[in-house]
Amino acid sequence: MGGLTQTLEQEVKDDNRVVAGWLLYYHERKNDYERRREIILHSSGASAFDGQPRGTELGDTTGHKGDKLAELHERTGEWLELVEDIERRLPPKMRIILERRRECIFATRKKYKGRPPWIPYVQVKYAEDMAMMEDKKLEDVWVNTPDIFTDWWKQIVMYATVLAGKKNLL
Repeated sequence: MGGLTQTLEQEVKDDNRVVAGWLLYYHERKNDYERRREIILHSSGASAFDGQPRGTELGDTTGHKGDKLAELHERTGEWLELVEDIERRLPPKMRIILERRRECIFATRKKYKGRPPWIPYVQVKYAEDMAMMEDKKLEDVWVNTPDIFTDWWKQIVMYATVLAGKKNLL
């Protein structure tokens, strides 16, 4: 029984890691998706196609592009749609956590030992955002316990993992 539990725990961790990657690197993956989509749309298959069918190859370049676009959407587009859905459905406070967590990746490129660098970064930015959003003083919205940000992040990932499972993305 211990092996089964360990296997399930590892599977959940692996799924959460995949989902967290999509949440965190959404903008980079979206840009890559758009770039690949444009390449497919503007590709010219005419020079490779001489009108003669070749076994399993599609003779129809438009159909071939459609197949490539469908494959791209199936692999990447559905994940991007999931992240967009999560962003729309998150309460404003959690949306701030997600946005600032993404931002932190690029603001803190160095490797740190100890506490992940995103927590203090998000803690400060969250307070600034909330103070502005609620028209309050920074000290009135300051969250003093950094572990709360970890808990909120885990909730965001859990919500996204459940939705990804429902959409058969995992």
